[in-house]
Amino acid sequence: MYGEVQVTLLEGEILKGRCDTFYGHWRNPLTNESLRKKFRNNAGAVLRSEQVEGLIDVVGGLDTLGDCRDLLSQLQ
Repeated sequence: MYGEVQVTLLEGEILKGRCDTFYGHWRNPLTNESLRKKFRNNAGAVLRSEQVEGLIDVVGGLDTLGDCRDLLSQLQ
């Protein structure tokens, strides 16, 4: 898995780049804070900030929940 980019400048010069391991790939995982920031940016486009923060809190303790009621309540 890789990504390549090519940019042609106004003067005609061509710049190329390649990334073999994206930040967030299993070989280069996100830190917990970067993951939270990414989630806030993405989820914040469709959810209120209180919902986003509530989801982060609930998911952080997901392994201790007896059922999914707390998780689902954040989406209402």
